[in-house]
Amino acid sequence: MERQSGPIVEKGHQVHDDGLPRALAYSSFILGVASLIGGVLLAFMTIPSSILAILLAIPGRKSTTRRSFATAGMILGFISLMFMLLYFLIFFSTIFDLEDRIIEQVGWVVR
Repeated sequence: MERQSGPIVEKGHQVHDDGLPRALAYSSFILGVASLIGGVLLAFMTIPSSILAILLAIPGRKSTTRRSFATAGMILGFISLMFMLLYFLIFFSTIFDLEDRIIEQVGWVVR
């Protein structure tokens, strides 16, 4: 079967088949969900996938049929990126606090 390249008629009005922006909108949504779920399981994959979700959502929002998927992917990407930044802030503040406590217990004075 051959794919038709003309406009698609849906409910009495024409809907243009916007191939690439539609694919980018789907990709953005999938990466946004994966980055949010992956933040719990694979923390090192969250930052790249959330940045990709945000970057793919920008041209994906030009889709006439799947604009909401791109918007949801962008929002999920931002949320997971904020969670990872908060996680890193807590992680590094804990490490520096532990370092200060160890130095106090050992009795070393850093000058």
